[in-house]
Amino acid sequence: MQKGLIHGVLAASLLAGAAGCGTIDRLSASLPGVYRIDVKQGNEFDQTAIDRLQPGMAKSQVRFVLGTPMVEDPFHVDRWDYVYRFKPGSGEAESHWVSVYFEDERLVRVAGDFRPNPSAETLPVQKEQAIIVPPKTDDRSILRKTLDSIGGTDGV
Repeated sequence: MQKGLIHGVLAASLLAGAAGCGTIDRLSASLPGVYRIDVKQGNEFDQTAIDRLQPGMAKSQVRFVLGTPMVEDPFHVDRWDYVYRFKPGSGEAESHWVSVYFEDERLVRVAGDFRPNPSAETLPVQKEQAIIVPPKTDDRSILRKTLDSIGGTDGV
């Protein structure tokens, strides 16, 4: 009799615990005033970033456009995988993935949720600018400049 009661209480508590684990998350999402943060994971990329990719680009150029790949598989060294997942605090999660393939260290193709659009206007590449800084002409220290500006250093 007592064994049956113990087994029944144990089974009921396990069922209640298992059922409670799944409902807490759904319940807190529907309660007003409960703040849930937005969660971004992976490399954030969009169609404009993918449109900037061109066949023949070096790995360093692809890394500059898309960022460091989320997965660099040691078994597939010529493939980089980029994954982005966004889970808003209240809403459904969305995820995107793109794989870029290389041959001889050059980009050959792109696969995934986004594909390069050859007719899209590419952003112009900014040229490097050299800025020439004039040489320093005043070799006085900060203390000397301060003393000279207040006028108390006539004979020093």
